[in-house]
Amino acid sequence: MKEASLYEQLEMYRYSLGIAISDVTEEEANIIPKGFNNNIRWNVGHVLVSTDAMILTMAGFPSTLPEEWGQYFMRGTSPQNFTDETPTLAELQEASQEQMRKLRALVEGKLDTPLANPFELPKTTIYTSGDGLTFCMFHEGLHMGQIQGIRKLVK
Repeated sequence: MKEASLYEQLEMYRYSLGIAISDVTEEEANIIPKGFNNNIRWNVGHVLVSTDAMILTMAGFPSTLPEEWGQYFMRGTSPQNFTDETPTLAELQEASQEQMRKLRALVEGKLDTPLANPFELPKTTIYTSGDGLTFCMFHEGLHMGQIQGIRKLVK
């Protein structure tokens, strides 16, 4: 498989995410429907922060996002703890596109760069930026499903 194909696939997932949230209002993005733990805004932010960590910062590359975004969107966080400083959906949408532009420039040809601390998951371990990139495609699809489910309930 060519490395370019991996970036194209990730960009396709991110494009689909952009389409799914393009008509979601800030108010709708903040609703946590019954049966869900998070809202659309948290899911989008979580995808961005996770992608940044697993492909870039855990391997020593510079982040594409403000450092403080992790406190709102990393695993184990909750929209219940959002503040006035939490990025809006519009800010997340803008950062999403910017992240895709920067990510490829930062890691192209360097996907074998090891993570400082391998990330263990059930049945596998993420050792390199490339491993992180392929996992992020699955991860983004998982959260896209959550976003689509919430979207149906809030629109």
